Amino acid sequence: MKYFVKLLLAILVLCLVTQLGYAQCNLGLITIEQCDMENVDFDTDGSPDGIINLYQKSGVTPQAGDEWESTGMESASFALDNISGEVRLWKLRNASDQYFFTLKNNSCVSGERVVVQLFLGPYAGIPATTGFFSCL
Repeated sequence: MKYFVKLLLAILVLCLVTQLGYAQCNLGLITIEQCDMENVDFDTDGSPDGIINLYQKSGVTPQAGDEWESTGMESASFALDNISGEVRLWKLRNASDQYFFTLKNNSCVSGERVVVQLFLGPYAGIPATTGFFSCL
């Protein structure tokens, strides 16, 4: 009987440790809407810079081994810092709802922690074309 109880306790502890190790994986899809990219001031120095941080906007906590990747139909890899999660919005050429960023980490069974969809509204000088996201 004691052996059985010890075995059950060991299995329970193993399950809990495994669950804690993967607690931040497979968080699903998080959407971010950014309509006022002209006024975004990431470094809060009073001068707009058009930079957002995907960790901050999505509420996901950074973990060792994280790497962001642009995975949408609209490529944004040239505007993305894949380690810090910073996106330079002013480098993106279209207002669109097709910007997707996947946070990958090898400690996750699926390899993915979260997918972030960025809804980017139109900005000065470049109107949103038909079929693209526009802020109302």
